[in-house]
Amino acid sequence: MSSQSLQRSEAWQRYLLIRQKAYKNCTDEFHDLFGDQLLLAELSEPNVRGEVVNWGSGLDWLGLLSKTNNMKRPRNFDLGIFHVPDGRESARLVGAAQGRASKGHKALSHVRIDFLARNPEANPFEGYITAIAVQCAAHYASLIDKRRVLLTNPEKKEPVFQHFMEVFEGRYRESDRNFPYDYFYLNLEG
Repeated sequence: MSSQSLQRSEAWQRYLLIRQKAYKNCTDEFHDLFGDQLLLAELSEPNVRGEVVNWGSGLDWLGLLSKTNNMKRPRNFDLGIFHVPDGRESARLVGAAQGRASKGHKALSHVRIDFLARNPEANPFEGYITAIAVQCAAHYASLIDKRRVLLTNPEKKEPVFQHFMEVFEGRYRESDRNFPYDYFYLNLEG
């Protein structure tokens, strides 16, 4: 194994552990609402290929797999939101998020969610998928010393856009020359 491969493997393991801690922190935060029926975990390639692409989100999840998987970019953020009605064997993917952490300087550093989707069929967490994904990204951001969470290129159709406005307390910016995406943001400091 080359030195670069070893470093990438170590980085992947380090960030996997950090993401798992963020998943646990977020699960604990939502425990009062959902009890043991909420499971947060990595978003795997089989989950994306077998389920997420069929949800009709309009996002290129398969293209995403080839560009931004965590083996190539260990700091990336990904999240599978699972409903667990009767033990882990019954877990069903009902939400998915994928994004990345910035390399930027401290004041503008962030974790951004570029892809966010939910299973449109009988979703027991309907209305909460965005909040869960944003809170989990916030936990991850705080663990890797980032200052904000962004949701880029949001859908602008009502009522989805209004839902994002509520989750992000109206914090929205249109693209500019410094950042070529419209985005919602949540500041993690004061």
